[in-house]
Amino acid sequence: MAGHIRRLNNGYWLTQGLQLSAKVVYGSVYAVPEEIGLVDISTFGCILLHVRDPFLALVNALRLTKETVIITEEGVPKDHSGKGAEPCMQFIPDYRKGDPKQTWWRLPPEILLEFIGILVLKKRKSVP
Repeated sequence: MAGHIRRLNNGYWLTQGLQLSAKVVYGSVYAVPEEIGLVDISTFGCILLHVRDPFLALVNALRLTKETVIITEEGVPKDHSGKGAEPCMQFIPDYRKGDPKQTWWRLPPEILLEFIGILVLKKRKSVP
């Protein structure tokens, strides 16, 4: 697993040849330091399904994001039953089986849009 994470982190460093102004910040999504300042874009590359509290992760990043958030997550199969079920998060771990060990949630795009909508509305209301 550590080797896989190292390769993912190396992907950022490969972009430095493109002379982008982006900077990498290592740490916890639960404690994004305000010292990094405001950012134009926050990206979440298949991370939210792996954290215990994806909403809190978004709260911490979006409070410092001026313009755009980009979220990529694993696709969630749609329910084609025609019953009109509301989109919902699904909790993945099963203590009886002991897995999956790295994934907490299935997050349909509709849920992520709700999260972002709530956070953007909250941000708008807090701006004088």
